[in-house]
Amino acid sequence: MKTKMELTLLKAGYCTQLERIAKQNGRMKMIRFPASFVLIKHPQKGYILFDTGYSEHVKQAMKSFPFQIYAMTTPIYLKEGESAKEQLQAMGISPEEVNYIILSHFHVDHLGGCLDFPNATFICSRKEYESVKDKKGFSALKSAFIPSLLPDNFFIRSIYVEETNKLETPIIYNIFPESYDLFGDGSILAISLPGHTSHQFGILLTYKEQPYFFISDACWLSETYQNMQYPSKLAKLITKGHKDYYDNIFKLHLIHKLYPDVKIIPCHDDLVTL
Repeated sequence: MKTKMELTLLKAGYCTQLERIAKQNGRMKMIRFPASFVLIKHPQKGYILFDTGYSEHVKQAMKSFPFQIYAMTTPIYLKEGESAKEQLQAMGISPEEVNYIILSHFHVDHLGGCLDFPNATFICSRKEYESVKDKKGFSALKSAFIPSLLPDNFFIRSIYVEETNKLETPIIYNIFPESYDLFGDGSILAISLPGHTSHQFGILLTYKEQPYFFISDACWLSETYQNMQYPSKLAKLITKGHKDYYDNIFKLHLIHKLYPDVKIIPCHDDLVTL
C-alpha cells in the first residue's frame, strides 16, 4: 500500500430520506444523503473511480415505470454540473481518460454514472453482479437496481474482485483478515462488507501516509460506527443481511478504537471530508 496516489472525494447529487432510518434516535425528518464517489489518480493505472454517484441518466431512467416508484420514495437532487462526468471535465479530465470504475455494489446511487465513461474497465464482485444482472421491472426495483444504467457491454468490460489475488490485510488484519489486491501492487485492496447487499465491498488504500477505508454503505453515518449508534429497525427494510450489517458496524467500531489512524469514510455522510 506504498504506491503514492492522489485522492479527491466528490459528491454527485444527493437523495433525501428520513433521519430515523439512519439512526435509532433520529428525527422523523428528511435529511440529505450525498452520493459520494472517489477520484483516484494512480501513478501507473491512471484515473480510477470508486463508484460514480448520480447522473442525468438516473433521472431519465426514473421517468419510466416501475422506477418512478424509486423516484417518489427516494427523491433525488442533481444540479447541472454535479455528475461525475461534469465534475471531472471541470477539472480538466475527459471521460475517456477514466481507465477503471470500481463498483462497491449495484445500487442506483453507486453505478448511476457508468454510462458516461466509455473506456473504463469495471471492477466488481462477480457474486454481486450475478445477483442483479437478470433482474428487470419490479424485481430490479426491489434491489434498487436499474439495468439500463449499465452499458450493454458491461460483462466484457468487467474484472471480478474474487478473481484478483487474495492476501492478508495490512494494519487491520485482526478485524478483516483477508482482502483482494485489485491491481497486483498492493495499492488498492478490496474488503468484503456484506449486509447492505449480499456482496458489497469497500476499499483500503493509503493517501499522504494515512490509511483510508472507504466503506460504501456498510453504514451511512460516521456516528454509527464511532458511537455504536445503530440504525433504526426501519433500516431492515433496505438491508439484505441484517446480521452481517450489524457485525460490520461493530468491526468498524473496533477499527475506530484500536486503529485511530485509519480514516473511515462512509459514502453518505454529508459531513465527511478527506
